[in-house]
Amino acid sequence: MAGSIAKLSTWFIRFLQLCFAIIATGVFAWFVHETRDAGLPTLREEVVPLVFSVLAMVFTFFSIFTLLFLSRTMIYAAAFLDLVIFAGYLASAGVYKDNFHVHWWENPLYGYIVYGRELQGESPHGDLTSALVKLGAALIIMQIILFFFTMLLSFWVAKETHDVAHGTGTGNEATYVGNEKRGLFGRRRAGPATTNTSAV
Repeated sequence: MAGSIAKLSTWFIRFLQLCFAIIATGVFAWFVHETRDAGLPTLREEVVPLVFSVLAMVFTFFSIFTLLFLSRTMIYAAAFLDLVIFAGYLASAGVYKDNFHVHWWENPLYGYIVYGRELQGESPHGDLTSALVKLGAALIIMQIILFFFTMLLSFWVAKETHDVAHGTGTGNEATYVGNEKRGLFGRRRAGPATTNTSAV
Protein backbone atom coordinates (compact mmCIF):
# COMPACT_ATOMS: atom_id res chain seq x y z
CA MET A 1 0.00 0.00 0.00
CA ALA A 2 2.77 2.43 0.94
CA GLY A 3 4.60 1.59 -2.28
CA SER A 4 1.50 2.32 -4.37
CA ILE A 5 1.01 5.67 -2.67
CA ALA A 6 4.68 6.51 -3.28
CA LYS A 7 4.33 5.65 -6.97
CA LEU A 8 1.19 7.76 -7.41
CA SER A 9 2.82 10.65 -5.56
CA THR A 10 5.90 10.35 -7.74
CA TRP A 11 3.84 10.37 -10.95
CA PHE A 12 1.99 13.50 -9.82
CA ILE A 13 5.19 15.33 -8.89
CA ARG A 14 6.86 14.21 -12.14
CA PHE A 15 4.01 15.84 -14.07
CA LEU A 16 4.54 19.09 -12.15
CA GLN A 17 8.29 18.89 -12.76
CA LEU A 18 7.74 18.46 -16.48
CA CYS A 19 5.32 21.40 -16.67
CA PHE A 20 7.62 23.67 -14.66
CA ALA A 21 10.65 22.61 -16.71
CA ILE A 22 8.85 23.49 -19.95
CA ILE A 23 7.84 26.89 -18.59
CA ALA A 24 11.33 27.56 -17.19
CA THR A 25 12.90 26.65 -20.53
CA GLY A 26 10.68 29.20 -22.25
CA VAL A 27 11.43 31.91 -19.67
CA PHE A 28 15.22 31.58 -19.70
CA ALA A 29 15.33 31.06 -23.47
CA TRP A 30 13.47 34.36 -23.77
CA PHE A 31 16.09 36.05 -21.58
CA VAL A 32 18.85 34.71 -23.82
CA HIS A 33 16.98 35.86 -26.94
CA GLU A 34 16.40 39.37 -25.58
CA THR A 35 20.04 39.67 -24.55
CA ARG A 36 21.46 38.48 -27.85
CA ASP A 37 18.94 40.52 -29.83
CA ALA A 38 20.37 43.62 -28.16
CA GLY A 39 23.91 42.55 -29.03
CA LEU A 40 24.78 41.90 -25.38
CA PRO A 41 26.70 38.89 -23.98
CA THR A 42 24.58 36.32 -22.19
CA LEU A 43 24.87 35.92 -18.43
CA ARG A 44 25.30 32.86 -16.22
CA GLU A 45 21.93 33.51 -14.57
CA GLU A 46 20.34 33.09 -17.99
CA VAL A 47 22.32 30.13 -19.30
CA VAL A 48 22.70 27.86 -16.25
CA PRO A 49 18.95 27.63 -15.43
CA LEU A 50 18.19 27.20 -19.14
CA VAL A 51 20.56 24.24 -19.48
CA PHE A 52 19.22 22.45 -16.42
CA SER A 53 15.60 23.15 -17.38
CA VAL A 54 16.17 21.46 -20.74
CA LEU A 55 17.86 18.53 -18.99
CA ALA A 56 14.98 18.40 -16.50
CA MET A 57 12.49 17.95 -19.36
CA VAL A 58 14.45 15.04 -20.81
CA PHE A 59 15.20 13.36 -17.47
CA THR A 60 11.64 13.78 -16.15
CA PHE A 61 10.23 12.17 -19.29
CA PHE A 62 12.64 9.26 -18.78
CA SER A 63 11.79 9.00 -15.08
CA ILE A 64 8.06 8.73 -15.77
CA PHE A 65 8.67 5.57 -17.81
CA THR A 66 10.87 4.01 -15.13
CA LEU A 67 7.80 3.77 -12.89
CA LEU A 68 5.87 2.01 -15.67
CA PHE A 69 8.50 -0.70 -16.02
CA LEU A 70 9.09 -0.99 -12.25
CA SER A 71 12.71 -1.97 -12.78
CA ARG A 72 14.70 -1.44 -9.60
CA THR A 73 17.80 -0.50 -11.58
CA MET A 74 15.92 2.04 -13.68
CA ILE A 75 14.25 3.56 -10.61
CA TYR A 76 17.66 3.95 -8.98
CA ALA A 77 18.88 5.57 -12.20
CA ALA A 78 15.94 7.97 -12.00
CA ALA A 79 16.86 8.79 -8.41
CA PHE A 80 20.43 9.54 -9.52
CA LEU A 81 19.12 11.82 -12.28
CA ASP A 82 16.96 13.56 -9.68
CA LEU A 83 20.11 14.20 -7.68
CA VAL A 84 21.85 15.65 -10.74
CA ILE A 85 18.96 17.98 -11.58
CA PHE A 86 18.53 18.90 -7.91
CA ALA A 87 22.21 19.91 -7.78
CA GLY A 88 21.81 21.76 -11.07
CA TYR A 89 18.92 23.85 -9.79
CA LEU A 90 20.86 24.56 -6.61
CA ALA A 91 23.65 25.89 -8.84
CA SER A 92 21.04 27.88 -10.77
CA ALA A 93 19.80 29.41 -7.52
CA GLY A 94 23.38 30.31 -6.69
CA VAL A 95 23.98 32.25 -9.91
CA TYR A 96 20.44 33.72 -9.81
CA LYS A 97 20.63 34.72 -6.13
CA ASP A 98 20.66 38.49 -6.75
CA ASN A 99 17.34 38.32 -8.62
CA PHE A 100 15.06 37.02 -5.87
CA HIS A 101 13.80 40.48 -4.94
CA VAL A 102 10.16 41.54 -5.05
CA HIS A 103 10.85 44.99 -6.54
CA TRP A 104 12.00 45.03 -10.14
CA TRP A 105 14.63 47.72 -9.60
CA GLU A 106 16.47 45.46 -7.16
CA ASN A 107 16.97 42.67 -9.70
CA PRO A 108 20.20 43.12 -11.74
CA LEU A 109 18.99 40.87 -14.56
CA TYR A 110 16.06 43.19 -15.17
CA GLY A 111 18.34 46.20 -15.46
CA TYR A 112 20.81 44.36 -17.67
CA ILE A 113 18.17 43.34 -20.20
CA VAL A 114 15.90 46.39 -20.14
CA TYR A 115 18.49 49.17 -19.94
CA GLY A 116 20.83 47.30 -22.24
CA ARG A 117 18.12 47.06 -24.89
CA GLU A 118 17.24 50.74 -24.44
CA LEU A 119 20.86 51.73 -25.02
CA GLN A 120 20.86 49.67 -28.21
CA GLY A 121 17.64 51.32 -29.38
CA GLU A 122 15.58 48.14 -28.91
CA SER A 123 12.19 47.79 -27.25
CA PRO A 124 12.89 47.15 -23.53
CA HIS A 125 9.76 45.08 -22.72
CA GLY A 126 10.04 46.33 -19.15
CA ASP A 127 6.82 44.97 -17.63
CA LEU A 128 7.22 41.56 -19.25
CA THR A 129 10.86 41.30 -18.23
CA SER A 130 10.04 42.25 -14.64
CA ALA A 131 7.34 39.55 -14.42
CA LEU A 132 9.52 36.88 -16.02
CA VAL A 133 12.50 37.60 -13.75
CA LYS A 134 10.26 36.96 -10.74
CA LEU A 135 8.73 33.90 -12.40
CA GLY A 136 12.20 32.50 -13.10
CA ALA A 137 13.09 32.80 -9.42
CA ALA A 138 9.89 31.04 -8.37
CA LEU A 139 10.42 28.21 -10.86
CA ILE A 140 13.96 27.57 -9.64
CA ILE A 141 12.78 27.30 -6.03
CA MET A 142 9.85 25.03 -6.95
CA GLN A 143 12.09 22.69 -8.95
CA ILE A 144 14.59 22.43 -6.10
CA ILE A 145 11.80 21.34 -3.76
CA LEU A 146 10.16 18.94 -6.24
CA PHE A 147 13.35 17.19 -7.32
CA PHE A 148 14.40 16.76 -3.71
CA PHE A 149 11.11 14.98 -2.94
CA THR A 150 11.17 12.77 -6.04
CA MET A 151 14.74 11.76 -5.26
CA LEU A 152 13.58 10.49 -1.87
CA LEU A 153 10.45 8.88 -3.34
CA SER A 154 12.44 7.12 -6.06
CA PHE A 155 14.73 5.53 -3.48
CA TRP A 156 11.65 4.48 -1.48
CA VAL A 157 9.92 2.93 -4.53
CA ALA A 158 13.13 1.10 -5.49
CA LYS A 159 13.39 -0.30 -1.96
CA GLU A 160 9.74 -1.42 -1.98
CA THR A 161 10.22 -3.07 -5.39
CA HIS A 162 13.28 -4.92 -4.06
CA ASP A 163 11.44 -6.05 -0.90
CA VAL A 164 8.46 -7.38 -2.84
CA ALA A 165 10.71 -9.21 -5.30
CA HIS A 166 12.58 -10.90 -2.43
CA GLY A 167 9.50 -11.63 -0.33
CA THR A 168 10.32 -9.23 2.48
CA GLY A 169 7.65 -6.63 1.85
CA THR A 170 5.54 -4.96 4.47
CA GLY A 171 2.20 -6.14 3.15
CA ASN A 172 -0.20 -8.56 4.82
CA GLU A 173 1.03 -11.56 2.90
CA ALA A 174 3.09 -14.18 4.69
CA THR A 175 6.57 -14.93 3.38
CA TYR A 176 8.87 -17.88 3.90
CA VAL A 177 12.46 -17.59 5.04
CA GLY A 178 14.16 -20.97 5.26
CA ASN A 179 11.87 -23.28 7.26
CA GLU A 180 10.18 -20.39 9.04
CA LYS A 181 6.96 -18.73 8.07
CA ARG A 182 6.92 -14.99 8.60
CA GLY A 183 3.52 -13.37 8.81
CA LEU A 184 2.12 -10.06 9.93
CA PHE A 185 2.38 -11.01 13.62
CA GLY A 186 5.84 -12.56 13.68
CA ARG A 187 7.39 -15.92 12.84
CA ARG A 188 6.29 -19.47 13.35
CA ARG A 189 7.65 -22.74 12.16
CA ALA A 190 6.26 -23.89 8.85
CA GLY A 191 4.48 -27.18 9.12
CA PRO A 192 5.37 -30.15 6.98
CA ALA A 193 3.82 -30.30 3.56
CA THR A 194 0.73 -32.48 3.29
CA THR A 195 -0.44 -34.41 0.28
CA ASN A 196 -3.81 -35.86 -0.45
CA THR A 197 -3.72 -39.59 -1.15
CA SER A 198 -6.54 -41.87 -2.03
CA ALA A 199 -6.79 -45.52 -1.23
CA VAL A 200 -6.49 -47.83 -4.18
